[in-house]
Amino acid sequence: MDPNWRHIIPPGQSQVISEGHCIEDCTAYAFPMDGIHIFAVMMRTHLIGKEIKLRQVCIAAARAATENALKIRQTEELPPIVHDSNIDVAYQDFRRLTAPVRALPGDRLIAECIYDSSSRKAITLGGLTMKEESCIVLMLYYPRQNKLTTCHSLPSLPTVLHSLGIEQLAT
Repeated sequence: MDPNWRHIIPPGQSQVISEGHCIEDCTAYAFPMDGIHIFAVMMRTHLIGKEIKLRQVCIAAARAATENALKIRQTEELPPIVHDSNIDVAYQDFRRLTAPVRALPGDRLIAECIYDSSSRKAITLGGLTMKEESCIVLMLYYPRQNKLTTCHSLPSLPTVLHSLGIEQLAT
């Protein structure tokens, strides 16, 4: 999720879920035919973040070259690549996975952050400071690819306005 004011977390909620998507069109364009191998991940929220997952969805159209055959993967969500339900804002380091996870061209990667804003009296906006919030997942992987260096999601302005009850702007 791009750390931007359009990332809005309402106050007084025990559970608010935000997701950032690296969509299948992007991974299909950028990832090599045999995919990438994710071997370490850093996950980041700020003060009200309670849980983070990196999810992987295999889309039916995604194809991977295997040794001697072409294997078609069905649309399915695999187990989370990483899941942390014990967020410590002071801990900022990559965590090595026990085994590399393969992501193929056409897979969708989803950063899912869960917040507890029950102690907040006003909305929390996305941003880089500690009073704002973030939902960031960084991955280390191989082999190197140069087509996709970042993949962000951001709610559209009409979506944000609608969520705030604003249906029309003055002209």
